[in-house]
Amino acid sequence: MNQLIRWNSFNGLDRIGRQMAELLEGDAAGVPNQTTEMWSPTVDIFEDDHGYLFKIDLPGVKKEEVTVQIENGVLTIAGERKTGREQKIRRVHRIERAYGGFTRGFELPEDAETGNVDASFKDGVLTVVVAKAEHAKPRKIDVKVV
Repeated sequence: MNQLIRWNSFNGLDRIGRQMAELLEGDAAGVPNQTTEMWSPTVDIFEDDHGYLFKIDLPGVKKEEVTVQIENGVLTIAGERKTGREQKIRRVHRIERAYGGFTRGFELPEDAETGNVDASFKDGVLTVVVAKAEHAKPRKIDVKVV
């Protein structure tokens, strides 16, 4: 049985209104409040004969604030980008970058060797390499002349 759902064109405006109120109210230091919504960093995923390469853009995030784990065949990357409240800001004209916690999860293929993972962090980019199992790697077979 299909259910009729009434569309309310003002739902989006309510959300925008709440976010604008948060931005304009700010705190005692004059720094706008940040929304507590999760944000999602961009990720590129590559595959070659040896494994899977994940490149996650995390500008402004410290290495210590990122966790990488694999459990039940799922690669999970989580962390937090904190606001720069230590700066003495008189007026804020625009805030477009997202702040707060994030979590990204990626289901790994069956040929991923979850015990062989390497993660590195450089210039705001987290690189995670998950090796393929030996049996999954292509191998060259010599043809014998009989």
